[in-house]
Amino acid sequence: MKAPAAALLLLAAAAARAEVAPGELRLEAGEVTPRVTSWGPDCGPAEPRPETDPPGTIYQLAADGTLVAGGRARPLFAPGICAAASGLRGLDERRSAPDVFRCASPPQSAKSVRGEIRAATDDPNRIEITQVFDYDWRLKGSHCVVRLEGRWRLVRTVPLAPVDACASPGPPARVQISGRPLRAVRADGKLRLEARVEDAQGCALSARPDTWTASAGEVDIDGVFTARGLAAGTRATVTAGLDGAERATWTVVVAAADAGGTLDETALLAAAPDLPRTAVAPLPPQAGEGVAAASGRAAIDEPGSDRLLLIVFIAFGVVAAGLGVLVAWRTLRGRARPVIEAPVAGIIAAESATAGRSCPRCGTAYGPDARFCGRDGAGLVDQHRP
Repeated sequence: MKAPAAALLLLAAAAARAEVAPGELRLEAGEVTPRVTSWGPDCGPAEPRPETDPPGTIYQLAADGTLVAGGRARPLFAPGICAAASGLRGLDERRSAPDVFRCASPPQSAKSVRGEIRAATDDPNRIEITQVFDYDWRLKGSHCVVRLEGRWRLVRTVPLAPVDACASPGPPARVQISGRPLRAVRADGKLRLEARVEDAQGCALSARPDTWTASAGEVDIDGVFTARGLAAGTRATVTAGLDGAERATWTVVVAAADAGGTLDETALLAAAPDLPRTAVAPLPPQAGEGVAAASGRAAIDEPGSDRLLLIVFIAFGVVAAGLGVLVAWRTLRGRARPVIEAPVAGIIAAESATAGRSCPRCGTAYGPDARFCGRDGAGLVDQHRP
């Protein structure tokens, strides 16, 4: 019975260490601290002193969870640890649990020794070993009582990659909407609603919603909503659920089409006045339609709207060009006026200053040396200066 029990113990040890895969570990820190309660001259040459192990020593973690030391490294957690740690042969050693060795001296022994060695880990890249030995003996007139406490920390030389939290997902916790909760559809049109099932940690599951309901219109098991027979402006609530999971809910608005075949945006917004406009746009294209944000409202993207946009752009260009020509003409006119008018005014002023005689009949002015009028032959008379 002992052999099968030992085999089961080793299997249990390997299972307990499954989260710490076998491999190479490096000693990061290690020390032994004595706690002396009683010590006399016959107990030994000197009281035990603290010891420190230099970091860097390499150990191999075996599949059964034991640590194999290389060279002269101190044994930490392996068969034979009781004799190696205490220096006493004949101690009873047993592995009472996958992560525990226990040591005890025989009842008739003159020196009482009790020891416990534990291996613990909270990280797949780190292991901590603790050793506690209690000694109690009498020799001649001395009573010797001391506890040795050791602690060692080992880390992987090559850290393991992080474990994927979604490698083992939990049960379904909620149905999550893929996309936006407010959708638009043509009257008598169809719209596919996408959803995924997640666990409590947000990990996606392969399960699909098995219950679909709609307050108006129809929805099938695949999430395809049909607005058959629904008037423009109708708002339908569509729900997807799975047993034991929180449900997902969409609002689907039926938008009418105008004479040109485009969707009536006014009907869409009027049908859902209490919902945020940012939830309406942008929507992915659905059955030849697409919804995009425009000035904070939902705009339906149709081929006709593309042509309208092109016409508006061309008209804007023509108006801008006309305004440019007008501004340029007014600028040139403003600059040309003083260049043209200033010389004319100067000539008139010069003629007025030099004129000395005039025709008494027609009033034509002449210079001071003229005698007769070139128009009617009348004699000229002197012109008085102002």
